[in-house]
Amino acid sequence: MLPDDPRHGTEAGYSAHNREEGRACRPCLKAKLRADKRRRIFGSALIPVPEDVRDLLANTSDRTLATQTGVSVTAIYNLKKKGDKAKAYPDTIARLRTANIPTDIGTIRRIRALCRLGWSCYAIADRAGEPATTITALRDQADRKVIGRDSLRYSIARAYAAMCMERPPLTKWSSRVANTAARRGYAPPLAWDNIDLDPSPVGKRRWNTDYDTNQLVDEAVVLRILAGDNIPANRAERLETVRRWVASGRSEASLCKRMGWHEGRYSPTRREGAA
Repeated sequence: MLPDDPRHGTEAGYSAHNREEGRACRPCLKAKLRADKRRRIFGSALIPVPEDVRDLLANTSDRTLATQTGVSVTAIYNLKKKGDKAKAYPDTIARLRTANIPTDIGTIRRIRALCRLGWSCYAIADRAGEPATTITALRDQADRKVIGRDSLRYSIARAYAAMCMERPPLTKWSSRVANTAARRGYAPPLAWDNIDLDPSPVGKRRWNTDYDTNQLVDEAVVLRILAGDNIPANRAERLETVRRWVASGRSEASLCKRMGWHEGRYSPTRREGAA
């Protein structure tokens, strides 16, 4: 093998030397020894990078992965660069899978739940101290593992804690936001026991795009009205509130007078007759 051969100093050069000359030069021999040692430590051969690891690489910064797994930043960069054709040693793939990367699914659900109440992305962004474009992008992305900065998660969580049990002033804009969220199937805050970990909203109600917003009862709204708050409510919530009010021994007229509702429109007998 000629000295200017591109295989010189590689494992392929070692094999070429043995075929042609019977003895490898020193650089090719060192390359062969390095490859043997790498195979002994990391496995016998490179294998294609699985899809879950590729997703992790695509959605996580190089430095974050390198810090958590011990894989070098250069190796991670090269795997990302090769995309679907990336190959790695089994040990490298196993180490990448040990990365404990927090998800943003709970963050997305928090934004959508607030939208379901009628809060706009601008209002959420103002309370969280984040750009409205960031809030909108999070709301509209798919439910998957995505990586964002911790400060963003914390700011949205704080905004959610402050806004999740109240509705915005009833205007055509807040109604439009709530109705759009309902059509998209976003679940309200009380549909979640654990908004970060639940695989889906809880309860018998189907949270999808097929429901009518006037047929859904937000338990928080009913309880607040019964406690004395004068807040907006849809027809189903008014019917349920009147039913509980009358069942407690009080008159429908007293509730309708306090809330400004039309007396008799939401009575239990009227609902049963309509059904």
